[in-house]
Amino acid sequence: MKPQFIRTDAGEDLVIISRADYDAMLARASEALDEDRIDARLAETAAADLAAGRDVAIPIDVAEAILDGATRLRAFRKWRGVTQVDLAKRAGLAQSAISAMEKGEAEGSLKAWRDLSGALNVPLAVLIDG
Repeated sequence: MKPQFIRTDAGEDLVIISRADYDAMLARASEALDEDRIDARLAETAAADLAAGRDVAIPIDVAEAILDGATRLRAFRKWRGVTQVDLAKRAGLAQSAISAMEKGEAEGSLKAWRDLSGALNVPLAVLIDG
């Protein structure tokens, strides 16, 4: 069934979809929320491990990218499936700044690194090289 679009007298746009489409949409949203919760728990655990002086596990895809020469910033960004433009919006930075940081052409301020850490949901100490 195709969605139906209705405009109310007050100018509000409404969409009518089938129950099956609605249920599928809710399931996808729930899966995404579950992934976000897992990511948040992993980041909290990693931050606690770092604070306690314990080693932190880095996802294998990230570790391989770093070993292949990528900066941690680029490796984590790619692992999260985020473009430089999207990351720039999330972190409140210019895309060109992220590009330069990923290439090692700019160091970036501590505030920039904190904002990137939050936007990528990666502990700051894990994100910063060295």
